[in-house]
Amino acid sequence: MCVCLSVYVCVSLCLCVCVCVSLCLCVCVCVSLSMWCVCVSLSMCVSQCTKPSFGENRVLTPESYSKESFPEGSTAEFQCATGYVTALPGASKTVTCTGGRWSDLTLQCKKRSCGPLGDIPSGRYTYSPEGDEGLLLGAIATPECDKGYVLTGNNRTCTVKGWDDRDAICEEVNCEPPPPTVPENGKPTEPLEDVYKYQTVITYSCNEGYVLSGHDSISCLETGQFETPPKCIKLSCGVLEVDPNAMTTGARPPYSLGSLVTFVCKTGFTMEGASELKCVESGWSSSPPRCIELQTTTTTRPPTPRTTRPTTKGTELREYEFWSAH
Repeated sequence: MCVCLSVYVCVSLCLCVCVCVSLCLCVCVCVSLSMWCVCVSLSMCVSQCTKPSFGENRVLTPESYSKESFPEGSTAEFQCATGYVTALPGASKTVTCTGGRWSDLTLQCKKRSCGPLGDIPSGRYTYSPEGDEGLLLGAIATPECDKGYVLTGNNRTCTVKGWDDRDAICEEVNCEPPPPTVPENGKPTEPLEDVYKYQTVITYSCNEGYVLSGHDSISCLETGQFETPPKCIKLSCGVLEVDPNAMTTGARPPYSLGSLVTFVCKTGFTMEGASELKCVESGWSSSPPRCIELQTTTTTRPPTPRTTRPTTKGTELREYEFWSAH
């Protein structure tokens, strides 16, 4: 870019013609249009550059940015933008205005690295994106804990000042014990503690006449809760009330868990209810069945004639025999 300044002083009307022989060099010739013409021409051309720019991660230094003009031969100095560092040590940070254009800038900048975070006891950090990019400006570090530990802390971001926030903490999982009244008709084999660590076990036993249903021990889980305690159930089921018109087959008293009893009604009776009962944890699987008497019906046959001895008048006396069937 050139700026040309010309000064003409004439005492009479003159015609001047200027010819530029280069970008910033012009020659002017003045011809008198009258016999009384004195014309003096002074031309001066000055080369100038606009304010330079080479991308977002390379910016002018405050001193160069504050300049209002950049004439021929002037220089401008660059530096890496906030959050970026020099990629090529020793590269030139200045450019020069020559013929209205800036020279090439060799300074190269890259994102700053926050470096890897320190190890978390019983845990670790994972970085996003993966690889070397996971440590550069804008990357995110996510804390994770080993199984049996609970996390206290947040994700961390690589900023212009380094990793933000504080280090995460992995604390061992603790469980509160189940109520001492659980299970009903049973108890822990040892006195309960105030708190239990991860994978600690509590063992149970049942009172006399009861048996455990489920595992005899429970563990402190990674969720901070114990497994469900077992149940204590009766060893046997009570005596069955058998319908007087029914018969039973199968197990005989005393009835233990799993005992199976089958019911059959006598002839002339029909069953109402389940024909098979099983001794389960809650008692008998259902109530004993009933045997209901069948309803009877009567059918009468028509009279059957029978011929008897003849009478003295030559006629026959007929008797009728009636019978009924059930």
